[in-house]
Amino acid sequence: MTNVQSTCKIGVVYVITALIDLPAQGPAQMQAPEIQIVEKFRVSCDGSEGALGHPRVWLQIPDDLGWVACPYCDCKFIQKEFEGKV
Repeated sequence: MTNVQSTCKIGVVYVITALIDLPAQGPAQMQAPEIQIVEKFRVSCDGSEGALGHPRVWLQIPDDLGWVACPYCDCKFIQKEFEGKV
């Protein structure tokens, strides 16, 4: 944890900021995106969290790649024929 203190002069009045606790430097703690194995090449994604999700989008899985990622939540949809290959 790092403490930062700064002082600046505004006219004749001095303003002293409080000590601020900054988080320790390190890798960001993020969850890995969800992966779903699907049968069709056309899928929809709405974030799977009801009201906390995102607008429903329809995604087309390219025939040559076998997978597509949602632009909102990064959920990865893998067509079942490509499972284990991508």
